[in-house]
Amino acid sequence: MLRKLRIAAAVVCFALVTLLFLDFTGTLHAWFGWLARIQFLPALLAVNVGVVLALVALTLLFGRVYCSVICPLGVMQDIVSWASGKRRKHRNRFAYSPALTWLRRGMLVVFVAAMLAGVGSLLAPYSAYGRIAHWIVHNEVDGGVDWTNMGDDKLVTTYTNAYVKSMRLCASIVRQYDANAEFFASFSHSWSRASNPGWYPVRDMVGLLGDFSRAEGDFRWALACHSYPETISDPCTWREPNATFAMNTPFVTLKNLEVLSKWALTPANLFRGTTRRSV
Repeated sequence: MLRKLRIAAAVVCFALVTLLFLDFTGTLHAWFGWLARIQFLPALLAVNVGVVLALVALTLLFGRVYCSVICPLGVMQDIVSWASGKRRKHRNRFAYSPALTWLRRGMLVVFVAAMLAGVGSLLAPYSAYGRIAHWIVHNEVDGGVDWTNMGDDKLVTTYTNAYVKSMRLCASIVRQYDANAEFFASFSHSWSRASNPGWYPVRDMVGLLGDFSRAEGDFRWALACHSYPETISDPCTWREPNATFAMNTPFVTLKNLEVLSKWALTPANLFRGTTRRSV
């Protein structure tokens, strides 16, 4: 009976925490936000002494209840283990092995060292379960007339300036919670030539993106290009006449992805002049 209650509680907690990560409206946070606050590392970082002491007491009294019910990564591991046992049809999925005390103590040392270094969140099971490492800000932003509803009468400088502010706003919010996050500007396969009427050449936008970001304080934006074939209906990229290896190529496709590498390695395009941007 107790096992059934534990499994039911674990399923409910797992589903609600997952929905919290997926709910971008904030509706569920008003009702179930407390599930995030009772996770161990967030409570520890928030110096929520009551929650930390309660979790320690719960563990001492009832064992791995936190890992098997409250922590979403622990529940997910149990689900994977259960599914693996079903697939392999082993009656007993676990076997006795001597306690690896050195491993437990070693992991404790690593975790404490990570906390002191300010990167403890990288090892936190709650953060690892719901981590979003990179963010794509809008889709194919060179097509402002179609994708961002900014019309077709904006100068490329005006349009790019508005987009940089949108990216910076996203970066300012996310970096409060994940200092390693990157923010990708999504473009089509055009480069020096606009893909469609009313669109902008990606090369022009990327250059302005760098200028605006440096003028107002550079941040970790990166480049994401959709390397479609030059002609969408023709996948034979090796026959594309307008996908060249020069930096003024009209299009960037699977044939000439090296152009993006060259762009990323150009000193003027480095993040704060030292770090290559992701592509």
